[in-house]
Amino acid sequence: MLENIRRLSLMLVLIMVAACTQPMLQDGTPQTFVVRDVTVDVASFTGVTGREIAVPPAQVAADVKAALEASLARPGPQTADLLIQLTSVQLTSRGSAAAFGGNSRMTAVLSVRDAATGDVLIAPTQITGFSEFVRVPGVIGAATSPSPESDYRQTVDGFAESVRNQLYGPVTGTASGA
Repeated sequence: MLENIRRLSLMLVLIMVAACTQPMLQDGTPQTFVVRDVTVDVASFTGVTGREIAVPPAQVAADVKAALEASLARPGPQTADLLIQLTSVQLTSRGSAAAFGGNSRMTAVLSVRDAATGDVLIAPTQITGFSEFVRVPGVIGAATSPSPESDYRQTVDGFAESVRNQLYGPVTGTASGA
């Protein structure tokens, strides 16, 4: 019991640290570029691991691209191209949820280039996005785990939100929610 409390405390600390990450702001001001094109490269992708789900790399690339395009949509002239070199998608298995808790994650290397000149706006930087569904350690964490398909979708959406937050800062409460 004490060990589970320690694990839960550690997990909560890690979640709070992840929530406090600063955007990739070059001079302390939000990025002003608008993404024109999103490219998702899966050449270094190791596949979806941790759960019984078969998602071909081309489908993962398409899902990540669609989620990023929706998440990064902003008004104004499109001035930048985003490259995501996807490396892994790790879904938290029921066994891992029972033992450790946690949430699923997607890792990639992100870079941004000026659409007109090709100049590097953001150098290649590793980024990890997490599913918003956090499993507590123990039987409850294992029992409440979403289906592999739902876990995958939540992880893709969580990654897109992490990228948006890193580029533009967290979304503040507005009437439209965006």
